[in-house]
Amino acid sequence: MDIGIVIKEIRKQKGLTQLELSEKTKISERTIQRIEKDTVEPSLYSLKQIGEILEVDLLKIKNKKKREEKSTPSGCKLPSMAITIPE
Repeated sequence: MDIGIVIKEIRKQKGLTQLELSEKTKISERTIQRIEKDTVEPSLYSLKQIGEILEVDLLKIKNKKKREEKSTPSGCKLPSMAITIPE
């Protein structure tokens, strides 16, 4: 699962719009949209800002994804993971 999809799912679970997330993180709404569509790679700063608002460690999620990609032979797909956010 790409980091943009993870961000989008968690944002929706938290009941935030892209505009609200943008205002809270001081990251433009357009950039949030692009991150969620995986058309741009978020910077470490953006991941940290978004993670703080969404109350998750996106850097850990991103690093875990990179490790999985390195250990998975090309052409193989990993099973998708369900995301649950503790209340």
